[in-house]
Amino acid sequence: MQKRRTAVGMATAMLILAGCGGGDSEETAATTTVPQKLSPKEVFDIGAPSTVALRAKQGENDVGGTGVIFDAAKGLILTNAHVVSGTAALKARVGDQAEVPARILGTAPCEDVAVLQFATVPPGLKAVTMGSSAAVANQDEVVALGFPASFADPASQKLVSTTGTVQSPDVAAEPDPSLPRYPHTIQHSATINPGNSGGPLLNDRGELIGINTLSNTGGGRQSVQGQFYAISVDHIKPMLADLAAGKSQADPGWDLAPFADVPLSEVFEATGYGTAEQGRQADQLLASSGIDGLFVFGANPGSPAEKANIEGGDLIESINDVPVTTMKEVCDVLQSATPGQTLGIEGRYLLSGGPEQEFGDQWTTKLTL
Repeated sequence: MQKRRTAVGMATAMLILAGCGGGDSEETAATTTVPQKLSPKEVFDIGAPSTVALRAKQGENDVGGTGVIFDAAKGLILTNAHVVSGTAALKARVGDQAEVPARILGTAPCEDVAVLQFATVPPGLKAVTMGSSAAVANQDEVVALGFPASFADPASQKLVSTTGTVQSPDVAAEPDPSLPRYPHTIQHSATINPGNSGGPLLNDRGELIGINTLSNTGGGRQSVQGQFYAISVDHIKPMLADLAAGKSQADPGWDLAPFADVPLSEVFEATGYGTAEQGRQADQLLASSGIDGLFVFGANPGSPAEKANIEGGDLIESINDVPVTTMKEVCDVLQSATPGQTLGIEGRYLLSGGPEQEFGDQWTTKLTL
């Protein structure tokens, strides 16, 4: 059946510069300037004024993360897309200053990158100095800055720093079905935790070389410690101008999660759709039927997803006839499409059906990027 009702979102819930001299008529000796190596305390002092605490609402939940200022005059902030996905009432704070409302300018969820802007640019902002991840090598010393979850009041939490070394300068990471593939990351040992996402990874000259995004804790019986990942800044730089101009990339404006990771018993209870037991029964029914895909938590107002009547409680099974069950599969389809292209989406009503639809009924719609 054709998807036709207006969507209602259910928002819920990671340089070295060398100079040389020369002359026209006589030989001169080349002079190489070696950048000074700074202590972790000096790197912290350089990076702190550019590091931003982010807070927002995701449904009824308070969520937080970190960002870094890359254009002080315009008040532009770089962070992870997953930090701001599905959020509202976004606020940003630098140091001991008061929180200021912030807005999302552009997102690239398949790259996990977003650009934000202070709604009112505070005076005295300082932009981070951009480095180059191409110059990163094993055992380089690094400092990670951010606002990880702690016992502190989020509205006044102090900036936290950790130190470590580069373990691998360029890693292609495929961490989890709920996340995209990261083609270029820096693996390092400077501890990051939830809340550090979107914060800066700085080299020993105080330059930005990556955006902290992931930690690897293993899975099942496998235990992994001390592996943390930052998206390489050289991979991010080409996106910044378009994102700052409001040109999002491969972003339908939906908030998705692999259906296998969504406990329907909890969702039924939380939304009032039914009891926890009914949710478990529904989960078993869908599993026995081989039904899978990505659960929609919500669609942003005015987004391509909302215009296609995709809403919280839907299940997306395929995009352009390609079955999708992970974010990597979704991104493979979206990143191969061109802006303005119309995609066919197929799915099922789960918690989104009206009086005319039953739980599990199929729908189709068209989405224009």
